[in-house]
Amino acid sequence: MAKVGYIFKANHYDTFESDKEWMRQYGCVQIVEEPVEHETLRPQWKQLIATLGRGDEIVVSSLCHLSNFAE
Repeated sequence: MAKVGYIFKANHYDTFESDKEWMRQYGCVQIVEEPVEHETLRPQWKQLIATLGRGDEIVVSSLCHLSNFAE
């Protein structure tokens, strides 16, 4: 069971480094960073979902990192 962080690196994301450090301290073994250029397709998110195992946790610092997903 692993904790994996997910960060969408939006423009003007002022708390990126502190959010990333918080995830490390929380126990995330990996932190996935999605660049703003991939906002529509979110390939890093799709890869993260595909590799999760039973009991793994996704950690986000804000629900806004999960919004605007393409259908």
